[in-house]
Amino acid sequence: MNKENIFEAMENDILSADLTETVKNKMLKNIMKLKERKVNIMITGATGCGKSSTINALFDTEVAKVGVGVNPETMGYQ
Repeated sequence: MNKENIFEAMENDILSADLTETVKNKMLKNIMKLKERKVNIMITGATGCGKSSTINALFDTEVAKVGVGVNPETMGYQ
């Protein structure tokens, strides 16, 4: 599957949707505003519940080191 930027995927969905041009333009304008925003996300949970795996899945790359077995990998937060 071709990797596609999330914003490009949303734009393509909007452009191919059965919507009026006015609605499409408004939605595309809102996507442009989203591109400029910084989003902070905090993920919490018990040891070994899959926080690092969730982060890696969200970014589709290994951003967070994942522990193997019963030994946790993350000992603190940054």
